[in-house]
Amino acid sequence: LGWKFYGFAAIHTEGPIREQVMGRVVAPELARDPDRKGVAVLIKVHRITDVSGRVLQENDQRSP
Repeated sequence: LGWKFYGFAAIHTEGPIREQVMGRVVAPELARDPDRKGVAVLIKVHRITDVSGRVLQENDQRSP
């Protein structure tokens, strides 16, 4: 069983979105990044398929 996800990714190296994401990260993960060099990557998924290509879910809006 496997899925493929298709969408658009946005990388946030600073700013309020990065801070919001960092605020939701569990403590053990934050401990691995003591200098807080990590970034937030948000992915807007517009389609999910199984490994054979059958569409399981799709969003008509395909822009970032």
